[in-house]
Amino acid sequence: FNYKDGDLVKTMFADSDLDIKHGLKILVNRSLIEKYGETIVMHKLLQILGKKAIDKQEPWKRRILIDAQEICEVLEHAKGTRVVSGISFDISAIDELSISQKAFKRMPNLR
Repeated sequence: FNYKDGDLVKTMFADSDLDIKHGLKILVNRSLIEKYGETIVMHKLLQILGKKAIDKQEPWKRRILIDAQEICEVLEHAKGTRVVSGISFDISAIDELSISQKAFKRMPNLR
């Protein structure tokens, strides 16, 4: 959620059990993120480290999918699971997308 509006992040997790406002405050206090107005900013090296940790998981086992090619694979082959709660990607990063009829049935927690 680097360079995203804090309200957008709060909205994405509104239905979860997470206290987003408190969590963001903790991350700011620990200097893991900064907030400029409502914009959340994370240092590039920390972002890379987080991405490497997430990349170790299979895409369909992640809570939030952000990589366009991985999202295409999950949707085309209906690989999503209950774990997936969000999808966020730049649609201009893909040329074509075929979505399986079963794709969203396997992701009941998707918001």
